[in-house]
Amino acid sequence: MNNQENTKLKVLILDDDPINMLILSEMLKSDYLLFHALTCEVAYELAEKIKFDAILIDLYLGDNCPDGVALYKSIKKYLQKECVTISISSSVRPSDRINMLEEGFMYHFQKPLSKIDLINAIEQNPENVIYKS
Repeated sequence: MNNQENTKLKVLILDDDPINMLILSEMLKSDYLLFHALTCEVAYELAEKIKFDAILIDLYLGDNCPDGVALYKSIKKYLQKECVTISISSSVRPSDRINMLEEGFMYHFQKPLSKIDLINAIEQNPENVIYKS
């Protein structure tokens, strides 16, 4: 890791869809040091080993993984208190945002995501985040 990478915030992205992973990575790659997990097992291993500044978790992770809320609850013990937790979903139910905040996430975003909202959430500038859900 070079010096510039050492100063970047570490962000874990968990999404079982490679296309969604690519979209999120393209949005954030110039600003953050990104770690990718397409499976719950990889996300769990990374959370054990690395102190992340932010995590983005898709809520619907396919058949081989619990949902994003269950995964969040299982890795929560490894997260720093300051870690920004963000749930993402393609669901358009208005109640999703409230439910995810009640589950302990700091933010919930509906796909397609806004790059500006994501960066403001990761940088902990909540007054600049515009929610769509």
